[in-house]
Amino acid sequence: KLGKVPSHSDGRLVGVGVACCVESTGFGRGEPARIRIQKDGTALLSVGSTPQGQGHQTMAAQVAADRLGWPFDKIHVTAGDTSRVPPAELTAGSRTAVQVGNATAKAATALRKRLLERAGDVLEADAADLVIEDGVITVRGAPAKSVPATDVVPDEGLEVLESFDPHRPLAYSSGCHAAIVAVDPETGQVEVLRYVIAHDIGQPINELIVEGQMHGGFAHGLGYALFEAAAYDPDGNFRTASFLDYTIVSTGEVPPPALVHISTPTDANPEGFKGAGESGTIPVPAAISNAVEDALCKVRADAVVDHLPITSDRIVEILGS
Repeated sequence: KLGKVPSHSDGRLVGVGVACCVESTGFGRGEPARIRIQKDGTALLSVGSTPQGQGHQTMAAQVAADRLGWPFDKIHVTAGDTSRVPPAELTAGSRTAVQVGNATAKAATALRKRLLERAGDVLEADAADLVIEDGVITVRGAPAKSVPATDVVPDEGLEVLESFDPHRPLAYSSGCHAAIVAVDPETGQVEVLRYVIAHDIGQPINELIVEGQMHGGFAHGLGYALFEAAAYDPDGNFRTASFLDYTIVSTGEVPPPALVHISTPTDANPEGFKGAGESGTIPVPAAISNAVEDALCKVRADAVVDHLPITSDRIVEILGS
């Protein structure tokens, strides 16, 4: 994926860097999830952990739809409402896929069992011989013998509340990042030419959301590596108190990384989920630092990059020291 290292005739120095990481994900215990099916077929899923744009509701709805055998567009997710579920842990530490995902799967599986038990009487079949797909309950091997799942839902609805409380909550995602950079020895400017992220986040739930997490994580790590500096003057005054002075990356500075997806389900939880929130960020500063140092060593063998961010002034200082 990284390809051949390019050679530049414009005087810039080219370097390659690699960094790997292992991330513990899924801390916490007692994560709640409640699912209620209304008579009209609407499934109301309530989870505790609160999102800030990461796609938690989509993820939880997909898990519920798959484990319950329910149409995805019939599932409505509410997050962080303590009138519906007990208090839960915060959203942090790449924990949501592990904790909320498994809590949702547990609640959906329990509700599915109750639906099948009720349908057994209607279809005159053992619940173990019944399946639910897309909201329809059929007898395995006899698809003509079926009933809409809503027919076995009582007027008051069906509801379950479950809590995910594993003996071993942590699951470990991992990744390896590789970067090719070009450094201008005169100005100290760094350009990321190519970047590759190989990551293993266990059993993926929504690959598009995972890709978004990796792209966003990469942008965060790139800012940490090259741009974001908390600067003070000699008198101790903070010089970067606003975004006019504190530089963050924008689309112009973030090349799209190439992604290599690896799926190794963990045995730490029933669903095989691992977190993906931070593994796109953690190795980036190290990979960029290694690549910049490799480039600088082309003209100064003892060059060492040991401070972040790697500013242009710092690069010129290293080459001129």
